Amino acid sequence: MIDFRYHLVSLVAVFLALSVGIVLGAGPLKGTIDSGVSSTLTNEVAALRADKAALNEELASVRSSNDGGQSLIAQLSPTAVHDVLAGRSVAIIVLPGADADMVSAVRTNITQAGATIASALTLDPSWLTSTEADRSSTFTELAAVLSVPGDGDKPADRDAAVLATLLTGRPGVAPTAQEGRRTALNRIAALGLLEIDGDNLALATDLVILGGPITAGDSQARLAAANGWVALAGHFTGTAAGHVLADAVQPRPAGQEDQDAAVYVSERVRADLAVAPRLSSVDDADTAMGALSVVFALVAGRSGSVGHYGLAAGAPAHNAPLPGS
Repeated sequence: MIDFRYHLVSLVAVFLALSVGIVLGAGPLKGTIDSGVSSTLTNEVAALRADKAALNEELASVRSSNDGGQSLIAQLSPTAVHDVLAGRSVAIIVLPGADADMVSAVRTNITQAGATIASALTLDPSWLTSTEADRSSTFTELAAVLSVPGDGDKPADRDAAVLATLLTGRPGVAPTAQEGRRTALNRIAALGLLEIDGDNLALATDLVILGGPITAGDSQARLAAANGWVALAGHFTGTAAGHVLADAVQPRPAGQEDQDAAVYVSERVRADLAVAPRLSSVDDADTAMGALSVVFALVAGRSGSVGHYGLAAGAPAHNAPLPGS
């Protein structure tokens, strides 16, 4: 039978071993242990720094190559798009947050392609949220004057149809005179819903909608706003021959939570099973290649072809096909 003395001896042996270990670790073996640990950490830090430097060099090389490629595309764009939209007229709708340089580059490509800018509007965020009585009465009246089918229960659809009619007309309905369209758009502008950019207000054969990142509000509000712009864009697909929605989707940092991420309209277009087959999208319109794809997508739209182009997830092709290819 094991008695108390056995337990006592065992405890003494354990504490003795611990004491010896502490003494050796703090004394004769300390240098060896510290040297080994320090050497291992130093080697690991040096390896990590070398890996970081190599990755930075690789990233710089890729960026340099990409910048060079985009610069070449920008130089070749006037030749590539020359007269591919000759005789066409394009309405441009700029959504809140769209990058000014992107808008300018797309406009330049469109005019270099031989098209005219029929009209250009910048929409206010309140287009999606305003429920003022003046808005309802104004659009109800305009819908009647323009022979736009209206649904009192769906004012958003009515308002979108009115805007589409003012910019691109409606099949089977006599076009409204330019002065009449200006008067109507001025009334809408007076409500704070949009701004008219420039003096041109001709009927357009094609339409380009340019968007930006949606960052205001929580994740549900951002998603609702993006879906609202998609619904608006969908109303133009029956009136314009070529119709493209373009923005500039930025890479999301690793680990970024969905609720913190910006929402992009091009991504929501591709997720909308009703709109995606009718509305082309470009998600890298801030690049020379993307701005070129906007023009080529308009060309493809004349033959009823719809595509989704760019670098973001969900884009089946990097760029729109060359006309005639």
